[in-house]
Amino acid sequence: MASEMNSPTSPAMTASARQAAKVKGYVNQQLEKTRKQVKTIDFISGALVLVAFTIGFLLFAAMVDAWIWPLTPLGRWAFLLIWLGSCLGYTVISIVPLLMKRINPDYAAKMIEEAKPSFSNSLMNYVSLRKRPEGIRPAVLDAVSRQAATDLASVPGDAAVDQTKMIRIGFVLVGLTLLAVSYKILSPKDPLSTVARIFAPASDIAKPAVVTIEEVLPGDVEIFFGESLEVVARISGRHQPEDVKLVYSTIDGQMVDQSLSMVPADDPRTYEGTIVMPGGGVQASLQYRVVAKDGVSRDYVVTVRPNPTIAIESLLFDPPDYTGLASRTLMGVGDIDAIEGTLVTINAVANLPIKSAEVELLNEVVNLPEDAELAYDKRFVPAVGSKYIMEVDGKNATQSILVKLDANREKPFATHYRLKFTSTDGNRNSRPNVYPIRVTPDLAPDVEIKNPVETDGQIPQNQVLAVDIVASDLDFAIDSVQLSIDQNGRSLFSDSLSLKSNKGNRQVTARYLLDPVALGLKPGDVAVFHAVAKDNRMQGRKPDPNISRTQNYSVTIQRPEEESPEPVAKNPDGEGQNGEGQNGEGQNGEGQNGEGQNGEGQNGEGQNGENGQQDSSLTNGSQTTMSKNASDGERMRKLQEFLDEQENREPEDSSSENDNGDMNNDTGSSDPVSKNPDGEGQNGEGQNGEGQNGEGQNDEGQNG
Repeated sequence: MASEMNSPTSPAMTASARQAAKVKGYVNQQLEKTRKQVKTIDFISGALVLVAFTIGFLLFAAMVDAWIWPLTPLGRWAFLLIWLGSCLGYTVISIVPLLMKRINPDYAAKMIEEAKPSFSNSLMNYVSLRKRPEGIRPAVLDAVSRQAATDLASVPGDAAVDQTKMIRIGFVLVGLTLLAVSYKILSPKDPLSTVARIFAPASDIAKPAVVTIEEVLPGDVEIFFGESLEVVARISGRHQPEDVKLVYSTIDGQMVDQSLSMVPADDPRTYEGTIVMPGGGVQASLQYRVVAKDGVSRDYVVTVRPNPTIAIESLLFDPPDYTGLASRTLMGVGDIDAIEGTLVTINAVANLPIKSAEVELLNEVVNLPEDAELAYDKRFVPAVGSKYIMEVDGKNATQSILVKLDANREKPFATHYRLKFTSTDGNRNSRPNVYPIRVTPDLAPDVEIKNPVETDGQIPQNQVLAVDIVASDLDFAIDSVQLSIDQNGRSLFSDSLSLKSNKGNRQVTARYLLDPVALGLKPGDVAVFHAVAKDNRMQGRKPDPNISRTQNYSVTIQRPEEESPEPVAKNPDGEGQNGEGQNGEGQNGEGQNGEGQNGEGQNGEGQNGENGQQDSSLTNGSQTTMSKNASDGERMRKLQEFLDEQENREPEDSSSENDNGDMNNDTGSSDPVSKNPDGEGQNGEGQNGEGQNGEGQNDEGQNG
């Protein structure tokens, strides 16, 4: 019976055991909670110590950097290493162990009892007895646990652990924080600059200063040779605009600490300055910084790259075929100087791979203002339709242009040209070289009517007027000579004259025999004629000749004279044309072709005879009656000009002539007779000779 009453399965024993277990569980739970609180508070205290140390250390460093000794890169490294070493050592010694070990229950019980001395070691006794339950009566252990539980119930959870140390550290941290904030607000030198300099010791951050350079643009940059560099800086702090300077030095040391003032922009805190070296733009790599009182920015680097350039490698000149000029190539020359119509092939090479390139034709602006030589972009204007896209191959580009004159053929279509290109990385040659274009025009030919000399003459209806034409082209060749004859607006003749073997020469001669009867002209009619010469100029494959025209000549048709058995073209150089014997003994007397034709008296005695009216005219050795009312002096002056022009030219005539001017024109010949224009006696004794109407037409003096 007794054993049954003491059995653990009895209801009374079961309730008591459950109550004891519940009490022990509560006590153990409170102890574990206290252990965690101790670890947490110790960890927070350690972290606060690190934070307070960091704030105090950095505040000290900021004061040293700002007021005592500006930290060099080495000094900044030293401060950084000291801070890192201190924090790491404290963490290893004080914080890491808290994370790696458990808090002893005895320590937790002691912490609780120190916070509540009224416990009378009830909690410590429970912890000690719990460790060695052997030999201890359960009733005693239960009683101790109940007492400990009762005492624990009177202790607030957050008061079980002493937080005095953490609170003290917190006060220190707050004090340091207030001190740092006050320094930041009151100090003219920003301590955060020092913080940045310490945590980035290798950077080029400016030291703390009264004036702060907040931002500098464009900072580190690459530009092309000759470009100007515009710098913009944002500045704060107590300063005046004149305090802000831009200082630069070239990397090669040729220029050191060159200073220029920066000017305020729209924003009063923003300043602008432009670096331009002597000679224009930035010509060498450099470093620059912005300075304002004690505020100094870091040094920024400007790297100068070669400016994108494209140069003429060669020019191939292909003149028009009709000129007969050979093609030629010029190396390394950009100036174009060629005859109009020349095809010029431009071969160029760039210093960078080419994405696209073009030839742009330009015209120089005339009447520029005085300072226009400085305005590069305003000196030239693009010609109409002047851009030619070049063929690109790597760094090479090729394009052909036609050298030509404007529509009026008065000046070149374009006076200059330049090459523009874009590299594969998108850069352009901003100031391309400008090369001149000089165009040599194909000159128009000269054309003259050498005979008749007078522009207004007369001719009997039954005689033939020989019209002699001379055309010359100074540069290339004559292609054709055309004569046009009109009468009262009615075209009588208009056609090209035969040039025979002269065609294609630079100088040609042509003759037309104007026969009034063949042209249907009657006495009183006036025939007006002029000559036109064309050279061999071509435009591409089509003829586009230069054309020249003489003035108008007129001839009035007179009543026919008494016909001689054989018509003779009279020589205006004959000896006795205006002789004394005009009404003398015989019409064809000896003085007509007398001995003085090549004689000594060109300006001789008889130039103006008694009856000195002019009654005949010559064309290249053929004489016709012209302009009887012209003065002898005027006639002889024109004749002299004609002789000078024709002195070295062999005249065309229907009669044969030798090199000495001798002519076989026997008496009774049916061919017109042409006298030697070099005759000695052109105006000699026979000019006013006795034989105007004398004995015979072909007397002994014909080649006298």
